[in-house]
Amino acid sequence: MKKRPTIRCQIKCMKRTNGGKEFSALSELPADQHEVVALSYIEGLSHSEIAERLGLPLGTVKSRMRLAYLKIREAVEDLK
Repeated sequence: MKKRPTIRCQIKCMKRTNGGKEFSALSELPADQHEVVALSYIEGLSHSEIAERLGLPLGTVKSRMRLAYLKIREAVEDLK
């Protein structure tokens, strides 16, 4: 079974294949999803740290990350 690339890998792939427009998929995310992705992948915070910083339940952070991941994955697949 082929392992799916991580969101970090997909963002790097977008950088290489989308001619500098790598964050277009990120900018199209809803604000709540964009915020948790930015805190995780740009600031390097763990899900627990994001939950604490935003005053959200950990499950909410994980749900937002998962929804964002699915949208970014779809955008990357559209580039192929």
